[in-house]
Amino acid sequence: QFRRDTTQVDSAALGQQRWWAALYQQAPAIDDGVFFRKEMFKFYTHEPHLLERAVYQAWDFAITEDQQSDYTVCVTGIQDVDNNLFVADITRFKSSDSFVIADAIIDTWVKHGSCALIGFEDGQIWKTLKAVFLRRCEERRVYPPHELLVPLTDKAARAQPLRGLMQGGKVWFKEKAAWWEEARKEMTQFLSGGKHDDIVDALAWMARLSLTH
Repeated sequence: QFRRDTTQVDSAALGQQRWWAALYQQAPAIDDGVFFRKEMFKFYTHEPHLLERAVYQAWDFAITEDQQSDYTVCVTGIQDVDNNLFVADITRFKSSDSFVIADAIIDTWVKHGSCALIGFEDGQIWKTLKAVFLRRCEERRVYPPHELLVPLTDKAARAQPLRGLMQGGKVWFKEKAAWWEEARKEMTQFLSGGKHDDIVDALAWMARLSLTH
């Protein structure tokens, strides 16, 4: 008779935290995280051996008129033989220039050993960018392998595989990385009032790409 409904208690507590953060801290997001909890974050200092890993890069684009405030993001992940994912790098910038973005894709691929499989979301943005990307590849004489990812409009559904991997202790972030603070902020504020979720989207695509291989 003394058992409590913990779901209702947690929901009520979360609502109070959001109200407090919004009213007194002018920040309606919870720092501990809702979808991605801070206890899910694990860190590494040494990457897997070159002969025992696969490298993936996933891009989330923001080059349409109604997305001028968003970022274009690339996440580079390394998968080891035990299916651990090591988030090695995050590239994040704003640009509506297809040539700038195409060169950034190539530069990031070359930066990480010219061996990554790249994932692009299949949609109108990729169709707009594709010709320029292939042209720059030809001009620079580099040919990154890439495949298209099936679009998912539900951001929570898109991020569920990443969440599951993190809950299973399979995702590791590079310790003391320059990009970590922005990544942490987006992840802990995901679906709870955060301004941006571009890094989360790219991380989710990278996780899905790795799971299909």
